[in-house]
Amino acid sequence: MAEYAPTIRQRWVARILVDWREAKGLKANAVAQVLGWPQSKISKIETARQAPTTGDILALAAHYRVPEDERDDTVNLNERAGVRGWWASYEDQARPGGLGDRIELESEANLLRTFQNELVPGLLQTQAYTRNLGTLWVPPTTPEGVAKTTEIRMRRQARLTGENPLTVHAVLSMRVLEFDQDDPVVAPIMREQLHKMINQNDGKTVNIQVIPSRVKFHTSMGQPFAVLSFPHRSYTDVAILDSHQGPIYVENPAAVSGYSENFNWLAETVALDWKATSSIMMELADPR
Repeated sequence: MAEYAPTIRQRWVARILVDWREAKGLKANAVAQVLGWPQSKISKIETARQAPTTGDILALAAHYRVPEDERDDTVNLNERAGVRGWWASYEDQARPGGLGDRIELESEANLLRTFQNELVPGLLQTQAYTRNLGTLWVPPTTPEGVAKTTEIRMRRQARLTGENPLTVHAVLSMRVLEFDQDDPVVAPIMREQLHKMINQNDGKTVNIQVIPSRVKFHTSMGQPFAVLSFPHRSYTDVAILDSHQGPIYVENPAAVSGYSENFNWLAETVALDWKATSSIMMELADPR
């Protein structure tokens, strides 16, 4: 039997139910006794080892006297929780707990704040940039693997358009933008990449800021990270740290707050604004 792997949404539902109970100062075993449930049921639901039914949520909401709108939001979230999106068809590349969770988080988020010190953020990359990165992995990735990775990244970028687009606020080190103008392979790729970011960078839906070369030291040196925020009041921010083994998710509110504060400090006091950044990208893309 396959191991049960809860989705991000299922973990959110579980966290909401824990918050409801703790807000009332109740013990799990006492709640189970009142509702006539096995004591293990509350534990399994609250740790996302068992998916609650709509009836379960309604019973808990009634017992905790949860406001109707909050109850209904949670029921709606739970009904969508077990549905995996388009990324489920890329099982090898987008597993739950890895890239699959990142894509699911992006599908629910309304704001992505990211600091990158080496690479263009994935949601802003061109096909050529992504494909070239894929050929540089050690150990080498197969051509089929590079093609799948590129396809996934391009599909992720659909979140930047449509009815409720994801807002992207990126702070980049200057080295992300700089390149050897005479390199016959890299230069065309980077010029195309820069032109794409120039066209996207409106300071609103996409806000790209660069840290000037004169700034040698700052609080986020050496550690790229992202923070995703959500419109739903019950969702808390999630930080994502990039590594060669895959993304690392930070959900502890105090820890996530530290990343948010670092990002805001970089954006507000260290990095150039989006207009100055676009000017620099234009100079690099089309040197005179």
